[in-house]
Order: sequence, then structure tokens, then C-alpha cells
Amino acid sequence: MKNINDSANDKLIILYILNQLDLPITNSQLMKVVLENRFMNYFTYQQTINELLENDLIQQTESTQWPQFSITSKGQHSLELFSNLLPLDIENFVKNNIKEIKTKLKSDSLIDAKIIEENGSFMVNCNVRENDFSLIEINLTVGTRSDAQRIVNNWKNNSQPIYAEIIHSLTQIRE
Repeated sequence: MKNINDSANDKLIILYILNQLDLPITNSQLMKVVLENRFMNYFTYQQTINELLENDLIQQTESTQWPQFSITSKGQHSLELFSNLLPLDIENFVKNNIKEIKTKLKSDSLIDAKIIEENGSFMVNCNVRENDFSLIEINLTVGTRSDAQRIVNNWKNNSQPIYAEIIHSLTQIRE
């Protein structure tokens, strides 16, 4: 069983990372930073995120692509009050690697959609990549530029729910 100091340290770690990044970050990006650097395990991470959200120390905002986390002013205040409890090795690691972490996060996810006009028809290429790995790529041919532009806009602004709908539709049992 975890003791209360471990839980406080886990919260401080996430608050410190968010504060140092000073930019909104998706759940998967934050989880990747935390898990890859072995700051905590998956279950502890999920529990800690939920507690931070419940206590308004971090906030989750809907962006045009994916929901993102950022530290709140209450979270910054808590971090200032209890920063002396943050493990020094983790503080130093984040401080020394923050530029590299930011650069990697910015290049990790890419959502793109473009129109390719061919012989009077319009092909729309929509994709989501993460670490140069394609999560999904769809090519659609439509008859008008306005339909193609609507698809591009919808993909760029709603790719997460569209992706979820596609996966749900393709994985359900059909008779």
C-alpha cells in the first residue's frame, strides 16, 4: 500500500513537469514522459491525474485536436509551497532535459489533412501520426472542393472523435 508521502511526491512530479513545460500537453504525451522516465507506473499515474483534476491542481481543456492538461494557479501555488518535497534527482532530470522533452512532444503527434485535385475530382488525405508511425490514414475522393474542404476542416478539428467512431464501427460485430 502506498503511503501518503508517495502520493504527494507523485502529484508534485506531475505538477513540476507541467509547470516546467509551460504548455498544454495531452494525456498520452504526459503519460509517455512519466512512464518512459519511470517516475511512476501506469496505475499510479492514472490515479494521480484523477486526484489532481478533482482538486483543481491541473485542468483539462478541449483543444482543436485532443484534450490537454495544464497546471492551474492553484497547482502552481501548491508546487511552490511543497517544492522542497520534490525528489531532487527528478527535479534535476526534468530541468536538464526540458528542452529535449518539449521538442520531442511537439514532433510526437501530427494531425494532417490535405486536398489533392486530380482530373476534376478531389482526393482528401487525412492522417494521424505519432513518432513517425501512422495511427490512421484515410484517402477519400469527393466530387467538389467544398466537400473536400469540409472533410479537411472536420478532420483537423475533430480527429479524435472521428478516429474513435471509425475504430468502434470497424471493431463491432456485424451479422
